[in-house]
Parts: sequence; C-alpha cells; structure tokens
Amino acid sequence: MTTINDLRKQIDDLDDIIIDALEKRFALTNKVGLLKKTNHTSVYQGDREAFIFDKMKQHTYYVYIAAVYKSILAQSKSQQKG
Repeated sequence: MTTINDLRKQIDDLDDIIIDALEKRFALTNKVGLLKKTNHTSVYQGDREAFIFDKMKQHTYYVYIAAVYKSILAQSKSQQKG
C-alpha cells in the first residue's frame, strides 16, 4: 500500500529534477543572451515565446504549466538584459 510519505518522497524527487533542469535552462538562456548581445538581437523574441506556449497546449495541465513558464521566461529575459 502506498503511503502519503511514499508519495511525498516521489514529489521531492521530482522537485529535485525540476530544480536541476531549471538551473541548466537558465545557464543556457544566459548563453543565448550573450549571443543576442553579440548579434545585436532583441531580448524579446515573440515568435519563440509563441512556439513555447503552443508546444505545451497539448498537456492536460496547460493553464498551470503556462503560468509557471511565464515566470521562467520573465526570469530568462531579465537575465539576458543583464
């Protein structure tokens, strides 16, 4: 029988994976920001954001995932502006 502690352990393990993935993502967006500066490209890329949100519309929890991604993208743009 699965206990609440078993489920919470699984959630904690997933949280560790999410945090690690976010750290890697932000490291990559920093590199993207440097390339944008070098190429004199705007930090905001509307087509890219539309692509990201369109890609996730197929997911059951799209509304909640999109809310999280809005925060992630805001942080990424903030880092790129430096």
